[in-house]
Amino acid sequence: MHNYISKLDSERFGFPVAKLFNNIENPELIVKELSEYSTRLIIARVDFANMKLINNLESIGFAYKDAQVTFNFNLQNKIPEKTQNQFSLVSFSNRHLPEMIDMTRKSFNNYGHYFADDKLDKQKCSEIYTDWIQRCCVNKEIADEIIVAEKDNIAIGYLAVKKYNSKNEKYIAGVIGAVSPAHRKLGVFQAINIESLHLALDMGFDRIENNVLVTNFPVMKTYTSLGYSIIKSEITMHYWCKNQTP
Repeated sequence: MHNYISKLDSERFGFPVAKLFNNIENPELIVKELSEYSTRLIIARVDFANMKLINNLESIGFAYKDAQVTFNFNLQNKIPEKTQNQFSLVSFSNRHLPEMIDMTRKSFNNYGHYFADDKLDKQKCSEIYTDWIQRCCVNKEIADEIIVAEKDNIAIGYLAVKKYNSKNEKYIAGVIGAVSPAHRKLGVFQAINIESLHLALDMGFDRIENNVLVTNFPVMKTYTSLGYSIIKSEITMHYWCKNQTP
């Protein structure tokens, strides 16, 4: 059961939190054993194609909290050309971090499955995202590269990405990204993602992917306009263990 416990989430919220994924079997047994382990919250992320498991989790008492799709760009296809902008695209520097933390806090307020659960502390939900970008900046296990949009020497947007290499393919995945609310009419998000395509191609990768909530229509519109296609969809569900709800 220890394999299911999320150390990071458990430390953040102050009680045992477990995570389940698409490859589990016998979810009833797993939930029973996790409850006996004093787990309070179980988070499940499941591929929408796995309807049998989703329905099984629903029957146990899991509730829908968010859904996301994975947009993919095959780098064998023609890449959109870079454009002239009112800002510069640069590599991350420590001087960017304060602005990046601030825009992350504002951009991810009430975003995603943590915020969708009224039983969770909203301040701690917010800290998930600000801590995430801070770890991206110092830990190569979290992110390998961070593209930053800069205007007047101030960071106004960013995208952190992670490299993945296997014998079958080499691809880059977006980790987290945000744009300052005051600069969302300048094409920052589109420019950063075009830059990420050129970066991935220059480094010899096959493709690049990014996850987006299905309710985030502006981001989905951008990826569609750039020629990305959807390759996966997932649902996130929460279950509060009986007699363990805070």
